[in-house]
Amino acid sequence: MLGNFWFKKEKPLLGLTGMGGGIAFLGTNVVAIAATETFNGPGDPTTSSSPFTVPAVSKTITITTHGAAGGNGNGSGGTGAYNVATFAGLAGQTLVVKFAGGGPATTVSGHSGTRPGPQSTGGHYAGVFLGSATHPNTLIISGGGGAGNLHRIPPGGAGGANAGNGGDGSNGGSGPPGQQSMGGSGGTPSSGGSGGSGYEGSGGTGSALQGGAQKRSDANRSGSGAGGGGYYGGGGGGSGADSENKWPSGGGGGGSSWIKPTGTATSSTAGGSSVGAGRVVIDYLVVQP
Repeated sequence: MLGNFWFKKEKPLLGLTGMGGGIAFLGTNVVAIAATETFNGPGDPTTSSSPFTVPAVSKTITITTHGAAGGNGNGSGGTGAYNVATFAGLAGQTLVVKFAGGGPATTVSGHSGTRPGPQSTGGHYAGVFLGSATHPNTLIISGGGGAGNLHRIPPGGAGGANAGNGGDGSNGGSGPPGQQSMGGSGGTPSSGGSGGSGYEGSGGTGSALQGGAQKRSDANRSGSGAGGGGYYGGGGGGSGADSENKWPSGGGGGGSSWIKPTGTATSSTAGGSSVGAGRVVIDYLVVQP
């Protein structure tokens, strides 16, 4: 039995992990069948927000989230996190699916990069919220990867697993007098990652749902990687020097992930997202037309 209806033991339907599979009979000529809704991230710094109302017949839903990868500068962006969980008691309620929070960055002169997205922006989180997209309303969120820098090769950190830290961005090079550009710290379950110190300035600090900003050098010849968005965002890397070939900037830190404790059948992998632009998949039941 499941609530006030039952499952006929038919061949299990795909995409209903944690929900048992099958066909639910609600009464005379009323049948609930498995359905899947997929939301893809924008693949660039543009944010995306979509509502989803849980059908009244769906006593449980399973949500899978893939955080977005950080931007590739001259260093590669970190991959986002992967999380999945099943939630009960949400029938009839409106959820918000959102991709946002990657730390901002701009092109520096003489350097270029690719992503999904512009140069060295942090990867967006992939999150599902109850009612409105605010930090206290988080159901499940996968942290985005930190961005690689725009000056030589330091990469960004990966999005963190549930209740863990995002990966730290890689450190840059050293310059006189013994200074080094440091990668941004990954976001934690309770605070944003700190910005890395740099030869010409520190990266931005991450915060709730937001990655820290990139730091550019004074003459705009070197730029760090920004932090990934997450439950708490990663910090931006520290800036390198303006030299073309020395003292590169640091990579951005990855964002942290979180699953509300009411979730069951959970699974979480740091850096486990296989979707560069981010993705959310919701498996549920709907009345058959």
